[in-house]
Amino acid sequence: MNFAEYYAQRAAQKFPTSDNPENDGVVRHALAALQLQPGDRLLDFGCADGYFLRRMKSQVPGIDACGFDIVYHRCWSDLSHVARFDYGPLPLPYPPSSFDAIFCNQVLEHVPDPAAVAHEFARVLRPGGKLWLATPNGYDCTWKPFHGLQRQIDALEGHLRHFSHADLVQLFSPCGLQILKVNYDLFVGAYVYYRWVAFNPRVKTRLLQQVAPELLRATCGGGFARDVPPARPRVLRRLAFAAMHALRAFDELFHRSTKGQVIEVTAERRA
Repeated sequence: MNFAEYYAQRAAQKFPTSDNPENDGVVRHALAALQLQPGDRLLDFGCADGYFLRRMKSQVPGIDACGFDIVYHRCWSDLSHVARFDYGPLPLPYPPSSFDAIFCNQVLEHVPDPAAVAHEFARVLRPGGKLWLATPNGYDCTWKPFHGLQRQIDALEGHLRHFSHADLVQLFSPCGLQILKVNYDLFVGAYVYYRWVAFNPRVKTRLLQQVAPELLRATCGGGFARDVPPARPRVLRRLAFAAMHALRAFDELFHRSTKGQVIEVTAERRA
């Protein structure tokens, strides 16, 4: 199975991206870093089902949004009012200096040639334009007790590598991308969620039946919908989200700790 076929299969297996405290944090961090203004041209590299483009455009109306992924997602046809979508291998199908900002969330760890991606970012980003990128933090940085779970996530999600701050500096500097800011995320929250929920199909399905049955019925990218009973009282949803908010708030206290499982960088294209 080649690279594109693998991710087409993964797209068919995944639930659509949904609103939750973790994704709220991603949107908040990215918007604070990119400082988008109406009229800015934004590229979401590795956009999947277009969820983050939709969220960012709802908060900054008037941006010119574009999504790119290695494979086609069927739900893009319902998002033509949100963004233009393209797919395929590198190089990116855009001329130099096409974008004011690039958003890249949990993608770089999947690509076979990160240097080629970095050079494409620099090529299509205008001088002075900003990149916000989040990717798994390097094994040498995160706490050893997390490593077993991280390796499990790597195997199931197809991660090819992790990146430390030094790795990203070495990757970006030769192509003219200067890192301006570094934060870390998911100190404990990711461990709790992935350890006991995400990779336990029975627990995850039961949780979704209680708090978000619409996700079990929805499909995007060639996946399948399931017949599920109506949602239980919404108090269960509120309790689940309250727990996730608490984990998110705790993790935010450690955004400067290099032990976090995710590294977030803001970079600028030098003139």
